[in-house]
Amino acid sequence: MIRPTRRLAACALLLAASFSAAEDPLPSDVAAVHPQGKWKIRKADLYRYLARFESTGPASLAVLPEYMKLRMVEDEARRRKLSVSEEEVGRWLKDLDVQLQQQGKGLDDYCKQFGMRREELRRKGRQWVLQQKVAGAILKEKDPSRGDAPVSDDSVIFVIDTLYKDAKKETEGLPEGVVARIRGIDITEYEYGRALAIELPKMDVLRALRGLILDEETALLIGDRNPPAPEEIAEQRRVYLDAEKGRIRRSMQGAPEEITDEMVEQLLRNRGTSLDLVLRNPMFLAQCRAIGHFRKGVAEADLRKYYDDHAGAYGDQLRVARILLGARGQEVPRVGKTLRTVEQGKKESGEIYEKLRAGEDFHAIASQKSEDPDQIRKAGGILPFWINAASPGYDDTFRQAEKLGKGEFSKPFYSEGRGYVIVKLLERKPAPSYDSLKEQIRADAARDRYAIWRKETTEAARINNDLFEEAGQ
Repeated sequence: MIRPTRRLAACALLLAASFSAAEDPLPSDVAAVHPQGKWKIRKADLYRYLARFESTGPASLAVLPEYMKLRMVEDEARRRKLSVSEEEVGRWLKDLDVQLQQQGKGLDDYCKQFGMRREELRRKGRQWVLQQKVAGAILKEKDPSRGDAPVSDDSVIFVIDTLYKDAKKETEGLPEGVVARIRGIDITEYEYGRALAIELPKMDVLRALRGLILDEETALLIGDRNPPAPEEIAEQRRVYLDAEKGRIRRSMQGAPEEITDEMVEQLLRNRGTSLDLVLRNPMFLAQCRAIGHFRKGVAEADLRKYYDDHAGAYGDQLRVARILLGARGQEVPRVGKTLRTVEQGKKESGEIYEKLRAGEDFHAIASQKSEDPDQIRKAGGILPFWINAASPGYDDTFRQAEKLGKGEFSKPFYSEGRGYVIVKLLERKPAPSYDSLKEQIRADAARDRYAIWRKETTEAARINNDLFEEAGQ
């Protein structure tokens, strides 16, 4: 990231420190510690983690070229004996402040907008001034008559981009711990990870740090750092793939009935990662070990209680179709139309119900009238998944559908926050027996225990506020 007014990506989420101001600040090289000091994660550990496991996503891919460009500019400046003084950085900040004040803003507003602190803005200013000097020297070398005339921003960008294009760059066949090389200068995992920690959205960096915290807490919980058992990896792999398949099903219009593992792997490649990278991530491996540990600790009495407490999730499953007419308590403007009121929805759904009773095809009407997402509407109102009493967002649909026989449809009913619904029962899967579900119940109970433990332990960790301090503070 070079020129703040042209090259900065906004970071909307600013994270506050996670520990009390009454506690002593952590050493500058430490990213996080256990509240009682039982483990410590250094910033170097976080930076290497970022370089290895957070460097292939769309937001990360732009960071390495920009960092390589920065190192190239620094190398060019050394060769030309160019440097930037504090006074020059101060003038750059003053000029930026004048520009911002003309827009009714100030430097603090600018820092908040781009998610940085004042010292970070100074660092970026120093980088930009150095590029101006390097570009000016190159242009003067080519045309001595221009002297020390100021260089426009566009000219700076053009000269530096040309210099970068012509520079020798390497990203393959490098020594362990080196991610790239430019002009013979090595870019190490530590350096690249540090650049990622600065440039990525703070939530991404916090998620990575919490992955390392999870790894440490899992070792503390189990008492060793042995790799997870193959069956634990296989189970978590299945859960991960199922979650990604659900994401595809929800987001992809006209998603096929069967979403394969290969489709998920293609989706991951499109995101700039891979299933192999996910399965090698220390956070994933720690999750495998921790959930396996909790699964072994679920007693028979705990299973029965969990089953009773979550009976809806293990009851009948229904395959349904529905017609949804969006309605609210008052008219709500939408692009191109106005959303109907409850009264209007009641009247219109009643008219559709009478047509269904007269023998009109449910699925044809759903395709024409339903206001569910296109994936559902174009399928004749058929939901692309089975629902049960615990399905989020479909509880009232389930309650109405479970009263029906196969092929029957309900009277219109009001679904809070959505509108009027008519549901048709297509198929029913009776609830399996407790004994046949025991291993699934054990896995679900272990996962819930793991989620509670993970939340408590990661939130208890002390995190260095230098990493996540609010911009401008």
